[in-house]
Amino acid sequence: MSITLIKPYFTQQLNALGFTEWEDAFGEDNLPSTVIDRSYHQRIVSVSGTAVNQESLEYFIIHEIKVYFKSFNNTDLGVDAALLESESVIVKCCNLPEYTTAGLKGVFLDSLDVSPFDNNVNDNLMVATIQFNVRVFKCLYE
Repeated sequence: MSITLIKPYFTQQLNALGFTEWEDAFGEDNLPSTVIDRSYHQRIVSVSGTAVNQESLEYFIIHEIKVYFKSFNNTDLGVDAALLESESVIVKCCNLPEYTTAGLKGVFLDSLDVSPFDNNVNDNLMVATIQFNVRVFKCLYE
């Protein structure tokens, strides 16, 4: 298995839920206002690992997904909607048959945070930051 399986897996899961990916490696803060609602950005935050034996490694990856929402005039309802949508993302991504079929060994929720996208410009836009712990095993002799 490979770390490169992670991003396509999350892309497939979020696209199936009707979200649109913002495909910029590091520029999640430059989303155009025309596509910000129900779009997402993803990146690998960190990779650590350990040798399982002489032939394989186990990677522990923190994978972050930021999902953007417009809350319009009622931010309180917007937060509730963002939490509900985020929960559907978590349930979809942590589904055992889904991630094992994709070649991943484990996908677990690490954290969820919903906050304003930018307090200075517009607090009616919000971002749900979801971090997952992903496990991948890598054979050293392929």
